[in-house]
Amino acid sequence: MKRPASYLADGYTILRQSIPLAAVAALHPMVTAMDLTKRKPDLMRNGPLRLALDGLIPPLYAMQNVQVERLVEVALLIATQSRPVKLGWHRDRPPESGAHSFQLPLLPGDHFHELVPGSHSRELTAAEIAARNAGGHNMPGAITIELAVGDLLLRSPLIFHRGFNEHGIERLTLVGTYA
Repeated sequence: MKRPASYLADGYTILRQSIPLAAVAALHPMVTAMDLTKRKPDLMRNGPLRLALDGLIPPLYAMQNVQVERLVEVALLIATQSRPVKLGWHRDRPPESGAHSFQLPLLPGDHFHELVPGSHSRELTAAEIAARNAGGHNMPGAITIELAVGDLLLRSPLIFHRGFNEHGIERLTLVGTYA
């Protein structure tokens, strides 16, 4: 049997059903009440959303032996009936940033994230660089992250990853960074 992913060793962990469904339901209107037609709604100015996240997320990092002090960024990954989009493989921040990322789906069926476990603590391999340069198909060691409502993905921003949207599948995922 495969062991669960470890945040410190693998660069990510999925905390299944760690966010109560009532808390997710309370977050949903805080997000959808904003002007989602903007490319980047200013979620950092949403005081109730920030307070709610601060009550939910930092204790879950602490369970992974990771201390975070403040929310430095929060955004919303949205997809409706738009055309499909697949981002290139990348890392989010430089090693000295001290940041930690999370993803919290607000809708069921969130499978829009791929990552390479363990890549947060090493240089990219020649095979990973070649796959990235060839368009990202067949990335060695990559896995697809599947999240349900109530699940939380904690991810090192140093891990090699990409996100995508599929045509005809709605997506509403809060993403953020703590430092």
